[in-house]
Amino acid sequence: EQIADGARPRALDVLTPREVEVLRLLARGRSNKRIALELGVAEKTVKTHVGHVLAKLELSDRTQAALYAVREGLAD
Repeated sequence: EQIADGARPRALDVLTPREVEVLRLLARGRSNKRIALELGVAEKTVKTHVGHVLAKLELSDRTQAALYAVREGLAD
């Protein structure tokens, strides 16, 4: 419902560059483990970034985050 009405803040306005990068990879269907490998960080670090993305964008799960990223054109 909230995604449909566009009530989310703009990702580029509230997320760090790394969080945007994680969101892009998440939207491409990557697991936390795969994101960690691609970015050269620990899986726990990715989990932290995903948590920050969800909190900052007021989303409840990865699926909502992926849909948000696609809608915002971040899932290139």
